[in-house]
Amino acid sequence: MPVYDYRCCECEEVFEVRRSMSESDKAAVCPTCHGEKTVRIYSAPNVVGGTQQHQHSSGGGCAGCAGASCSTCRN
Repeated sequence: MPVYDYRCCECEEVFEVRRSMSESDKAAVCPTCHGEKTVRIYSAPNVVGGTQQHQHSSGGGCAGCAGASCSTCRN
């Protein structure tokens, strides 16, 4: 099952959720503040020694923005 990255719009926590592809665009519950306003973020996979690690852009944007500012998650 794939792992997807999400950002909490309330506490800015970035976290991963393992879920099916059909559920990938659903909001996830933040494990830190339990907020339900989250957005999926996209990051380039980085393969190191046979395992995948994700690198998040330094812009901190979510899927709905270009990485600079976002009305969806108030970045």
